[in-house]
Amino acid sequence: VGNKVYLLGGFNVLDAFEKVWVFDTETKSWTQRKTTGDVPPPRSAHTASASDTTITVFGGFAKDPKPHVYDDVHVLDTETFTWHKADVAALPPGPPAGCLDHDACAVVGAIGTEVEESTRDDQEGADTKRSILVFGGMDLSGMYNSLHTLGS
Repeated sequence: VGNKVYLLGGFNVLDAFEKVWVFDTETKSWTQRKTTGDVPPPRSAHTASASDTTITVFGGFAKDPKPHVYDDVHVLDTETFTWHKADVAALPPGPPAGCLDHDACAVVGAIGTEVEESTRDDQEGADTKRSILVFGGMDLSGMYNSLHTLGS
C-alpha cells in the first residue's frame, strides 16, 4: 500500500501471531504497529489482499489450543490501523469453507462482465465494486480446486 509493505500475522514452530509489521521502502525500516477494533485471532497460511488503503485477510490456520482453519474475513484500514470483521457476499459455488495455503487477489470492477479500461486516477474516489478472488487451498481433510469471489 503506497510505499509500504505489510506483514500481518505469521507462524513459527510454536505459535501463530496477530502482530502487524510495516516496512517503509523509502526509509528501509520496520515498525510494529498497534491495531484496534475487531482484531483477528493469531494465524498463519492466510492471504492478505490490498486495495486502496485497506488490506483484506481471509482464512488461515492456528494450532493452539487445537488445530483450527479459519473461514473469516477481516479488513485492516492502513490509515487508522483499525480492524473490522467483514460480512461478505460470496458468489456460487457458495462461501468458501475454512481455508489455508490458498491464493487470493483483489480485483476492481464487476466480475464476469467487461470492465471499461481506465487509469487508477479515474478510479480514485469512485464507487467502484471491489472483490477478492480466492483460489484453491486446503483444510485439515484435503485440498481444494475451486474459485470463489468475495464481494462487499
